[in-house]
Amino acid sequence: MTQQQPNSDVLPPGAIVGDYVIRSIIGAGGFGVTYRAEHVRLAKEFAIKEYFPRGFAWRHMQIVSALTQGEKTYRWGLDRFLQEARALARFHHRAIVGVSNIFEANNTAYMVLTYERGRDMRAWRASLGRAPTQAEFDAILRDLLDALGELHATGLMHRDLAPDNILIRTDGTPVLLDFGAARQALGEQSSDVSAIIKVGYSPMEQYTTQGRAQGAWSDIYALGATLYCMIVGSAPPESTQRMIEECYEPLAKRGLTDYRPEFLAAIDRALHLRANDRPRTITEWRAALEAGSLSLPPAIKPQPAEVRTFSDIAPPVSPVKSVTPARSRRSLQLIALTILLGVGGIAAFALRPTRQIFAANTCDGLAAIPFDKTSRVPGLEPEQVDARRAVSICRQELASAAPADQARIKAQLGRALRISGDAASAEPLLAEASAARHTEAMVLYGDLIETGSRPNEVEACRLYKEAAHIGSPNGKASFASCLRRGTSATTRDDRAATALYREAAEAGARDGMALFSVALRDGLGVTKDAAEAVTWAERAAKLGDARALFILADLYELGSGVKADHNKSVELYSSAKPQLEKMFAAHINDAGNVLGLMYRDGLGIRKDEVKAAELFQTSAERGSSTGMA
Repeated sequence: MTQQQPNSDVLPPGAIVGDYVIRSIIGAGGFGVTYRAEHVRLAKEFAIKEYFPRGFAWRHMQIVSALTQGEKTYRWGLDRFLQEARALARFHHRAIVGVSNIFEANNTAYMVLTYERGRDMRAWRASLGRAPTQAEFDAILRDLLDALGELHATGLMHRDLAPDNILIRTDGTPVLLDFGAARQALGEQSSDVSAIIKVGYSPMEQYTTQGRAQGAWSDIYALGATLYCMIVGSAPPESTQRMIEECYEPLAKRGLTDYRPEFLAAIDRALHLRANDRPRTITEWRAALEAGSLSLPPAIKPQPAEVRTFSDIAPPVSPVKSVTPARSRRSLQLIALTILLGVGGIAAFALRPTRQIFAANTCDGLAAIPFDKTSRVPGLEPEQVDARRAVSICRQELASAAPADQARIKAQLGRALRISGDAASAEPLLAEASAARHTEAMVLYGDLIETGSRPNEVEACRLYKEAAHIGSPNGKASFASCLRRGTSATTRDDRAATALYREAAEAGARDGMALFSVALRDGLGVTKDAAEAVTWAERAAKLGDARALFILADLYELGSGVKADHNKSVELYSSAKPQLEKMFAAHINDAGNVLGLMYRDGLGIRKDEVKAAELFQTSAERGSSTGMA
């Protein structure tokens, strides 16, 4: 290990902290140090932010200690650092840097962040050799505004927006870095900590450590100043200077014909000195920024963030000519992760399975409905099954079945009862078949108790794990989801989850195919590969998995791994609606949750937030935790 000087403000390359080895220093400020680090077992890079407030702490070797006169403030700030880390870990938006771990060591705390590759906005503009175009601004703002809307809806602010804290990834998508909330809180506790100021980017109310006058309008000013800098090439005049003599020249009066007049006027409004003269919310400002656009839809109201585990990330946004309604990462996570039941039979274009009238006369055949995630009848839809006939035939077969066949027939009868809407009768049958170690019954019973009126996630994941160990592809896919999101009984493990998704996918489980495509798309426990993500999503879609359709719709919209095709994306969304409605009528709550997201965000259908709320409420009243969120 690299030797460290006895007293130093930073950890040296080679130092080991927790499960990470420090490789280099990314940056250091008055509040902490950010390092590039590598997980010692995963061989994966991360950024690690260390709490180290200069003026209140010193370091001997790796141990951080508070100065005698600053012990109370140091401890108070440490607690706020951890609070900020936990708050950020709840967000899963592609434009908010991901928090994958938080831990305490060396008498301080560390926040483990996604290591993002790209250029900050200033360097990005320099690489363009010109000011960004209107289309480039629109593509980037789509995610940035959405991310800020999510933050503000929970009472959080960024507080340190400027070109150097917005990274443009190598694929052209933006991400917010280096939040200043914890330092602001520390400043409110101690007069020895200066306010968070970026000359030219900070509004007047931020020139004080007292945060009560600050709000969404403060972040709006800072992002407006950042956009101004991208257009003009330099920051606007400092707000304190403007208080003495107003010297700001509005963009709307500069004859900048390459931009929408409404867009320029919205930036000017964001840069008003008086907070009351600025837009008060991201929703209000977004409407002004997007006014006059033929390609951009009306603004989306920021939704309150639900409590979530740190899990899959929504697809990246690439600058494309046509853009769909702005939507939160939450929408895509719910689509890609929480719909654990197969939402079968929805496909479009070449992905549409051959439709058929299902007329089998055996229990095995009639019960092969989408609850069996590897249905032997690809594309079979619930309305194509005569549920009453299925129940009747399965009961007849059960009455005369040999003991060795009873578990299998009980599992099929449980499927038939559930599709008929009789979950209460299905539950004991699936429980008995599960106890007899019928692997698909274990998975079906796990689904039932995980999403039913008395959810039991721990028991469901135990059943999935047992089925997986026996060799069930569906069990592997379902247990992988437990590992991916982390539960009270399982530690989150992206790498193990993705390995199981791969095994399930290669064994033909469409659930595994869909979620393996998500892992490939986002680099969760595997190297990112958008093209392969498309391949697996298409395979799942051909088997009728609606999550795969939503994944494909976004990939087509964004041109990630496939040629961008806005019309195809919209059709993929809209083709889902009729089937989802029928499934929700059959008490499949996840179908209602997806419909709610479509109505909320205008995905392939006309936006209707009232309808969305009604769908979420009905789903919640039926016991869906997703609907409640």
